[in-house]
Amino acid sequence: MATITLRLCEMGVADTAVDTGRLPIFYMNDYSELALRVSELAPACEILRSHGVAIQDTAAGSRLRLASHRQIGSLVAALTAHGLKADLSDRVGGIYQG
Repeated sequence: MATITLRLCEMGVADTAVDTGRLPIFYMNDYSELALRVSELAPACEILRSHGVAIQDTAAGSRLRLASHRQIGSLVAALTAHGLKADLSDRVGGIYQG
């Protein structure tokens, strides 16, 4: 079964970790990494785990594993129902391969 992996990061906190193993061999500054940004990371992790979401913590940050893109809307709704802000965003502002 195919899964979707999203980066999980906290709004307003510098997120400079890049998993270089995921970078393409050659790119022209068009690399993108979709992330679920949340206002408070620890409570968000608890809420997401209570909804059955697997969260993998690595040196390059936390990642969510979802069975389908259809889960994203309900997870954002669950986070906001608990008073957290949540949105989807490209977390890579720009990378230059020199």
